[in-house]
Amino acid sequence: MNIRSAVLLFASLLPLTAWAGAPDYKAYPAARWTGVVAKPDLSSRKARMFATAITQQLAGGPNFAGHYRLTAWGCGTGCIGWAIVDAQSGSVWFPTFTVEAPDCKAGPCDYALEYRIDSELIMVRGMLNGEGKDGVRYFRWDGKQLAFVSSEPEVAAMETQEPVALKLPAAVPIAGQGSGGAP
Repeated sequence: MNIRSAVLLFASLLPLTAWAGAPDYKAYPAARWTGVVAKPDLSSRKARMFATAITQQLAGGPNFAGHYRLTAWGCGTGCIGWAIVDAQSGSVWFPTFTVEAPDCKAGPCDYALEYRIDSELIMVRGMLNGEGKDGVRYFRWDGKQLAFVSSEPEVAAMETQEPVALKLPAAVPIAGQGSGGAP
């Protein structure tokens, strides 16, 4: 590999690296809890709507901010609905937004919720409620609500290309079917 190829390869990977100003998960520590996981509180209408996802995922124990379980489910193409469930008490908290990927039908969906068991920080990548700008936002969970921490500058949109017409090969008849003759 020559130097030019190496530089081009490195440059192509830059968008995949973390934004230099991104908050550090270690700056928002959470003590890991071990104990018996409580049953989720399904008394609200919304919690009952997603009871199966919440109950099944909570059974896996905490995965976020010490003693919480971040649960998620699909809410359509390129959309994530989610909740934070307290594994100690079973209380269920729903954010005020879904996370959506713009133009997901045109290609792979680029949206995510990233979090750690030992941190109160959560990274949300995508559009909130399908509105506004696509991007990365960081929130801190304080046990009652999400507090906005920061957001990444918008990533430059990729150049669009003219659609390419897809030409399918002519149908090949299966032996004995549709050939008009004997097999």
